[in-house]
Amino acid sequence: MKTTVIPTLALIGALVLVSALRNIHRIRAEIPTNRGWWAVIEGGVVLFIAGYIAYAYSYAYGVYRFNDIVTTVVFLGGALFVLLISHISHQAIEFLRQMATLEREAITDPLMEIYNRRYLDRKLDDEVARAHRYRTALSVLLLDIDHFKRVNDTYGHDLGDRVLVRIGDYLKRSVRRSDILGRYGGEELLLILPQTGRHRALALAEKLRRGIEATEVLGPHETRDSIPLHCTVSIGVASFGTGVDTPERLLKSVDEALYRAKAEGRNRVCGRSSRRPRTPGHAPGISRVRGLGEMALT
Repeated sequence: MKTTVIPTLALIGALVLVSALRNIHRIRAEIPTNRGWWAVIEGGVVLFIAGYIAYAYSYAYGVYRFNDIVTTVVFLGGALFVLLISHISHQAIEFLRQMATLEREAITDPLMEIYNRRYLDRKLDDEVARAHRYRTALSVLLLDIDHFKRVNDTYGHDLGDRVLVRIGDYLKRSVRRSDILGRYGGEELLLILPQTGRHRALALAEKLRRGIEATEVLGPHETRDSIPLHCTVSIGVASFGTGVDTPERLLKSVDEALYRAKAEGRNRVCGRSSRRPRTPGHAPGISRVRGLGEMALT
């Protein structure tokens, strides 16, 4: 005795494939690559729909020989379809990997492997908007390597680049994952500190200043005179608040704070409204360390 369950299931399968066909058509219209392959997939789905309908018809009306042929073709087509899907999926993964690489390169400084100016501007806009919306704290730090030109003049640009990389590595290890570190331009680095008020920002800036000062940016095996190199930084600090409530004003404020830190002797931290700079540990600039003594380069 025949049952209507099998042809009904076959017709339901055909309807499911019709829905899938609509989605595949949308993908082919929007995806920038492999459109030819997606057209082949569309054709395969159409053949499957025809096969499902033919199978339901042959089963319902007893055309068993034709039914056997349709079943064989559907099974063979299914194997080819899976092969094609796996090929397209592999290509899609490669395409997504390339897109991710391009996106990372577009927002990353190639030397220091931290964010670039374009990304910093975008993220600062986002964080200022967030601070407005949720009334949260926000601070920024602008760091400048003191007398960095002397490093390039004394040791060459290759070692100068190495100094930048090592200072960047130290900063990446020293800040939170939620903080946004990037190269603002030249030897200036910008650090965006979400949910961080003025006092915490100043404390962090001082910690970073001392840490960079103590970091050996060039080892004795890398310099011509076999003497380790240490550098100092000047840091400006500004926080979101009254009168400093836009990205432009925040950047202007932190730039003014950095300018004052450099004007008042370098190797120090200055906040926007601080009246007296923090006292540095020793003279600013580049130092060559031999044993326990120090000698500042001039």
